[in-house]
Amino acid sequence: MVESQRARRKISEMKQTILVGFFLFVCACTNAQKASPGDTLSDTADVADIGTDASVDPDVAPEIPVVVINEVLASNDAGIVDEAGDFEDWLELYNASTEVVDISGWMLSDSLAEDGVELAWVLPDSTTIEAGGYLLIWADKDEEDGPLHADFKLSKDGETVSLLSPDGVVVDEVTFPELAADVSYGRSPDGSENWVVFSVPTPNASNTGP
Repeated sequence: MVESQRARRKISEMKQTILVGFFLFVCACTNAQKASPGDTLSDTADVADIGTDASVDPDVAPEIPVVVINEVLASNDAGIVDEAGDFEDWLELYNASTEVVDISGWMLSDSLAEDGVELAWVLPDSTTIEAGGYLLIWADKDEEDGPLHADFKLSKDGETVSLLSPDGVVVDEVTFPELAADVSYGRSPDGSENWVVFSVPTPNASNTGP
């Protein structure tokens, strides 16, 4: 009786071994059919892993921080003065995000269409804007006056000013109209698509008014 039970148990174990072996054989054949000529099974597995990785999409451009041109003043007769005590044109950048943004290497230009990216003025190293903060750039063509003095001036007759990322992508652009002295053109509220003329400019502060 005992020997009979042992025999039956041994037969059962053999059947399980055969089934497991058959299953592994079928899996190996299936993977071999999916593989390209010359690929090993490990090569096929690697390609599958790459193909199903949804974290990288080559067609989606990296997100650019939300920094915009927020206000411009193209004729400064009696407004704020720069480090040298001069009344100079200026433009204001605004960080609409909730994080500090490093804009070192970003560029500004008032003649992008004519001169191209190569001649755009480059923001200096270690230039940052706090979350919800502002940065004033003097557009006076007096770079010797300080690091935040661009190499171009703004035209009171109106023109286009462009903000570019370090790789030359236009992040923001504004075409402002003819402006009277000590009158600015800005977004209202800050960072919005609504532009108005401010009789009382608001450099380095929230745009209110007009």
